[in-house]
Amino acid sequence: MKCQKAEATTRGRFYTAWFTTEIPVSTGPWKLHGLPGLILEAYDNKGAVTFQFESLRMPAPSGTIIDVPARTPGKKILTEKTFWERHKENNSRFDKMASSQPGMEGSQIKTEVKGIEVPPNP
Repeated sequence: MKCQKAEATTRGRFYTAWFTTEIPVSTGPWKLHGLPGLILEAYDNKGAVTFQFESLRMPAPSGTIIDVPARTPGKKILTEKTFWERHKENNSRFDKMASSQPGMEGSQIKTEVKGIEVPPNP
């Protein structure tokens, strides 16, 4: 599969992640999820942490039921612009929270994704 590379520093480690948009599922290791495709491999620059995707079965086994979440009355569907605004706000709140953790006092934490297509300016 064709993969793209993303690099980021999170929780004190510099990670390289390889993901594919050919599997349009935004998931992967809990601390690295959120890329626009499935993360197939990720590792830190010191070789202390490595994640490797193990398997995928397609199509789903016969009889698999996928529940579509019911739309809650009174709730709005987010526009792409609103989604990216909230995403930016959430990253900012996370950065502030992470900077205030014991041992991180005075640290400047900036959540940033490098090396992949960035969202459009809302």
